[in-house]
Amino acid sequence: MSETTTTSDSASSAGDGADAPRSAGGSLGLALLLVITGAAGLLAAWVITIDKFKLLEDPNFTPGCSLNPVVSCGNI
Repeated sequence: MSETTTTSDSASSAGDGADAPRSAGGSLGLALLLVITGAAGLLAAWVITIDKFKLLEDPNFTPGCSLNPVVSCGNI
């Protein structure tokens, strides 16, 4: 019996980058974007809550988010 050697096994593993480490998750830029937009959303929610409390105390109070009759935070 004779032994046969295949070169396809060694050729395919050398060039496909199988040994390269793979990273999981998002990038640092995405993480910073999520933190900044999350903080902006929390600030906006806090301002709307404060405006709602002032509106409950004084019915004539005009909140800062009342831009026009369509976009209004006050009583309609």
